[in-house]
Amino acid sequence: MTEPRFVVDQAGNCVGVLLDVDEYNRLLDASGIPESLSAPEDEKASRPAYTPEEKKLMEDRLESLGYL
Repeated sequence: MTEPRFVVDQAGNCVGVLLDVDEYNRLLDASGIPESLSAPEDEKASRPAYTPEEKKLMEDRLESLGYL
């Protein structure tokens, strides 16, 4: 695994994290988010990427793993 890289804005605030694909997939599996969220691309375009609950879950997981 490579170390995650952080994306920061001009003010130095962390606005994103770059992970290698294997680590991303491991986190996705560990998140417990159901596969039913893997909708076809046209359906994905009509809704937000994550619900607030899903976003909170992912942020909590990333924080517990030391990425945030």
